[in-house]
Amino acid sequence: MENKLKSRVFDTMHPLCVLTYFGAVCVITMFSIHPVLMLISFAAGIAVNILQRGFKSGLITFAAAIPLVILMTVTNPIFVHSGRNVLFFVLGMPVTVQAMLYGANMGVMIAAVIIHFRNYSYGMSMEKTMFLIGKALPNTALLISVTVKNIGQFGRRYGEISDAQKALGYFSEESKFGNLKKRLKVFFVLVSCALEDSVECAIAMKAKGYGAARRKSSLRHRIMFGDTVFFLISVLLLAVTLVVMGTGSGDFSFYPVADKITFTLKDTVMYAAFFILSFLPIVKAAQEEMKWKYLTSKI
Repeated sequence: MENKLKSRVFDTMHPLCVLTYFGAVCVITMFSIHPVLMLISFAAGIAVNILQRGFKSGLITFAAAIPLVILMTVTNPIFVHSGRNVLFFVLGMPVTVQAMLYGANMGVMIAAVIIHFRNYSYGMSMEKTMFLIGKALPNTALLISVTVKNIGQFGRRYGEISDAQKALGYFSEESKFGNLKKRLKVFFVLVSCALEDSVECAIAMKAKGYGAARRKSSLRHRIMFGDTVFFLISVLLLAVTLVVMGTGSGDFSFYPVADKITFTLKDTVMYAAFFILSFLPIVKAAQEEMKWKYLTSKI
């Protein structure tokens, strides 16, 4: 059952289409605070995660996002005391309904963006990212590639250096402060190794003439008809959402009293456009599944 829930919709798609989709959804999510758009983005992030990784992964992602939303809901009233409806006072400071609602909305937004970036990492390998920007920005592509490589290498090397220090008895002290100083020393050694590797990599790539001529990629991604349709629909839905938001439909205020969620014609168009945009991979996966079943039924 778990394997049936997974789809490779992004694996067969051109990298430009994948980047356009995630970029469009994240732009609207990050530059809007409308609760309806936030909930659509969050729900779509979970749905796409289930599409890519299966129901279990989507459930774990949803469960991991809930504490973040709760944390933002609880902590925002500590710093913001605006709002008309006061629930209670803490140390003489009012805790308002509006501050809690705003915190919850921000928590949903942050969680949605994190989930979308996580889904992007599943759908776009580093090779595909390099394919997109390697020719236009070779130095930036190299920087991103080295950075991503060092993220995993950083953790492994820290474990190796720490194990070597423990074998030499450097962590045998009973004082926690002494052990903290030793771990800081391990961290500084790790940073020195990372800087040394970066310098060696830069010298090696310069000696090979990296960036001096047009870069060629070993990958070949051709834009198919389905990719073109997906790209055009994504851009069109993004444009419609932004245009309607520009007319004021995307504005929402929590202070001093939260605005009412309206469903005028412009609002409905904005909701519908962003909803279709956010769930576009689900629609494409369903269309491919129906096409596959139709073709197999003809055999």
